[in-house]
Amino acid sequence: MKTIRARLALALVVCFALLLTTGGLVIFYAARDNLMDRFDQKLRVQAFSIMTATYQKADRRVEVHFTDRFLREFDDDVREAFFQLWIKDGKVVRRSDSLNDLGDLPREYGKVRRPVYWNLELPTGVTGRAIGVLYEPRARDRREENDDFRLILVVASELGEVTQALADLRSALLLVGLITLVVTPFLVSFALKRGLGPLRSLASKASTMNADTLTRRFPQENLPGELMPIARQLNALMSRLESAFEQERRFSADVAHELRTPISELRNLAEVSLKWGDQASSKEIETSLEIALQMERIVNQLLDVARCENEQISITREQFNLKELIMENWAHFQEAAARRGLVSEIEIPEDLEIETDRDRLAGVVGNLIENAVSYSPSKGRIEIRFNQETGTLSFSNPCEDLAAEDVEKLFLRFWRKDAARSDEGHSGLGLSVAKAFATVLDLKLDARLSDDGRIVFELGVFQRAELPLVAGE
Repeated sequence: MKTIRARLALALVVCFALLLTTGGLVIFYAARDNLMDRFDQKLRVQAFSIMTATYQKADRRVEVHFTDRFLREFDDDVREAFFQLWIKDGKVVRRSDSLNDLGDLPREYGKVRRPVYWNLELPTGVTGRAIGVLYEPRARDRREENDDFRLILVVASELGEVTQALADLRSALLLVGLITLVVTPFLVSFALKRGLGPLRSLASKASTMNADTLTRRFPQENLPGELMPIARQLNALMSRLESAFEQERRFSADVAHELRTPISELRNLAEVSLKWGDQASSKEIETSLEIALQMERIVNQLLDVARCENEQISITREQFNLKELIMENWAHFQEAAARRGLVSEIEIPEDLEIETDRDRLAGVVGNLIENAVSYSPSKGRIEIRFNQETGTLSFSNPCEDLAAEDVEKLFLRFWRKDAARSDEGHSGLGLSVAKAFATVLDLKLDARLSDDGRIVFELGVFQRAELPLVAGE
């Protein structure tokens, strides 16, 4: 959490510093451009004031009715501004008093509508800015007007006020930026600490969770919108963990229950045999063998499920006839089905060949047939069919007391409904083994209740693209 918060704080500070720097530069250069525009406007006014006071005489002389006494910055005792006037051929006509003994101004110029502005070093040695204009002075007498007569005017002034204003603005921006950068990490850290409070509370709540507190849920009240999906997913995870742990607890209890009874019976028979060994009958020995076989079957089924879940079962693919496999497995339960008056309908194409692990598929088929024979009511009808369109093998039989909500529990280990799923000699592992084997073979095994009250198990043997052609097509 600290690392994430530190990284977020650093990222926010860097981003804010970049924004602050960019904003400061924009403000500074915008202010500079504005001040320079205003300064250029001032130079333009001064230049046009001098231009309007300049007249052309018939003898190509120039009269300047302008006195710099009215503009103190042009005075020789102030020397903040300067102007100089030339005839176009280079003869100096007039200079401001501030230029006395200081030399000439640079002679650069543009047209009246587009004068030239430039920065320069003034004769006093300070930085200034100048405007240069080439213009035609007015004639004293219209009859004396000479269209070829042009004057060059250059007006320059110190940039002191502008430079000082920009320096003050730069200092202010730097000071504000420095203070902001110093304060920002603390504000960002405080904001992140406060903003990450709900996440920290969520983490603290998660740290208290263990196997004994799976019934607890993460509170979703007053959580920010960004954390709501996380809390919902965590609660869903807790529900799945609670269900998984509950299944494991039930599994352990069921194993103990299933093995306790035969072990007790086996122990009693052993004690009787030890006490009255000479009177032990073959019936007792036969009973002991049946109990041992029952226990062995439970253990083997549990091992099969465990190996499937841990992917410890090797698969050997081979091609074989599906109907032959079905009939071989049906033969094992045909006598039991006949005793209960059950009728079978097996509709499998004669020449339907599939390629998979024959032994594992036989385990799936055998458990599904045993389930149908064991739990069908007397004189019921067991149907085993292959659907050519969907590539599924279905096993169906009538059921009396199963409800829709019971279907999803059929593949749970040791699950047996009291009335419909209880029978001596059955541990409730057959369908779990069938499901495990089907998963290992990459086959989908599902269960559903049909509209006429039959339980239907569907095993996806083929993908539709892999369906073979059968006889008659």
